[in-house]
Amino acid sequence: MKNIVITLLMVAFVGVGIYTLKAPENALAMAVDQADVIVDAKKDTKADDKAEVKQDTTLSAKDQTLQSIIERTFPGLGVTSFKETGVPGLLEFNIGAQVLYVTEDGGFLFKGNIFNLVTQENLTEKSEKISRVTTLDTFGEDNMLVYKAKNHKRYVTVFTDVDCPYCRKLHEEVGEYLKNGISVRYMFLPFKGKISFDKSVSIMCSKTPLEAMDSAKQGRPISSVTCDHPIKQHMALGQEFGIRGTPAIIFDNGEMLPGYRPVADVVKMMGLVN
Repeated sequence: MKNIVITLLMVAFVGVGIYTLKAPENALAMAVDQADVIVDAKKDTKADDKAEVKQDTTLSAKDQTLQSIIERTFPGLGVTSFKETGVPGLLEFNIGAQVLYVTEDGGFLFKGNIFNLVTQENLTEKSEKISRVTTLDTFGEDNMLVYKAKNHKRYVTVFTDVDCPYCRKLHEEVGEYLKNGISVRYMFLPFKGKISFDKSVSIMCSKTPLEAMDSAKQGRPISSVTCDHPIKQHMALGQEFGIRGTPAIIFDNGEMLPGYRPVADVVKMMGLVN
């Protein structure tokens, strides 16, 4: 159910800039005051220790209040933590693998990229790379279609549509990926509709899924079979990652490349050129 909520919200956040959460007036100030009371009530504590307890409790109270403010507007998200962004008054949090921001006073939420103009670094992309890796690791290779390199060094996760022309072009190069020690993990995004979806299901449910994938990518017919499959979860993750087309290549460090890239370019980008 939570995945469905996250997917719907990802659709809602497409193109959204700043969203007013309309936090109750002084909500965070009230939370801080309550934390102060709890700390002041502790007796027989050294002054230094008291200051540390006060700080930790205050941060916890702020997180709890921000959580309630966000979930009142977007119920069911289960937001549990926030972290500093380096921008005064702005905190970062995640919805699935998506990085969002909220002001410390609980007044505004927004989606967008934050750039450090000194280091020329996209701070949002840096956080999203970490989120992609964590999300895919949690999802697990058992729920993917994996071409494993014998001399495995690195891996890429490719979101693909069975019938997408450039996806087929990428698949023709899987052998070169494997020769270079790059395992290819496939996730399905059947953008081309029911026929593509049904083919994806048949591939994942096949007794020989790699052979079925090769046949489908070459335009040959495959046996129609079904089972308890993860294709809808693949699609939900594609939504979380903000993927708009296939193929989409995600490196094992979380970097995402939209569209087809020649295998030679990918090998070079991953630092595997001899």
